[in-house]
Amino acid sequence: MVIISVDQSSFSSPISPTTSIESEKSWRVSGVPNGVAKDIDAEALQSQDAKPRYSTTITSSPTAGVQEMYENRYKLLLDDNRFLQDSLKREQQAREEIAKLMREECGGLSHQIKMCMEEKRITENNLAEARLEIERLKDFQHTLKAEVDLKDQKIGDLLERIKEHDAAHNLIEEEKSMDELMVERKKSDSFSSKWMAEKEISHSLSLKIAELQRDQYSHQAEIQTLKQSLVEVKNQARGDKCS
Repeated sequence: MVIISVDQSSFSSPISPTTSIESEKSWRVSGVPNGVAKDIDAEALQSQDAKPRYSTTITSSPTAGVQEMYENRYKLLLDDNRFLQDSLKREQQAREEIAKLMREECGGLSHQIKMCMEEKRITENNLAEARLEIERLKDFQHTLKAEVDLKDQKIGDLLERIKEHDAAHNLIEEEKSMDELMVERKKSDSFSSKWMAEKEISHSLSLKIAELQRDQYSHQAEIQTLKQSLVEVKNQARGDKCS
């Protein structure tokens, strides 16, 4: 807080009693800190008819007039000092309010910064976990790829073995078919031989049957001849007996 003090020694130099009101106003304005006295006497300075706040009547005694003028100036300085003190109090209160608001604002910003830092930490942790998970997934992918390649190789080997097995099976089937064909052919040849033998036997039997039939025909002719001879003999015998 600024307090203006008045040095009484300044009163030692006499001032002319003919000091004008304008010079008095100029002294009041210039003797007070800039911007304060101007606000105090703004209305008084704007009007040419404004009356001074103290008596400007000069008495017959120069010393009494100077003393009264100094007393009035001292009162004005006290008023200005009180006004300045009030202004400083208001300014101090305003500064305290501003500081309070700034502290509250800074507290809110500090809280927001803490929250942002916490969110940043959580985000960084999540990113680190995500990176670790990505690395684990990459390793797992490489492992799966190696297993898939191994299985593909095994499948390829198995397919080759299946092809070889199929080729061997087909060869065996072909050989088996050839063996069966040879067996069937042998059976057919045997059957043909048997059929030819039976055909020859049948032909020989047919010849024998034909020969037997011829013999039978000849025997029947002989029998018929013998029967006729027997009838003739019987008839001759009957004729002889009757005679």
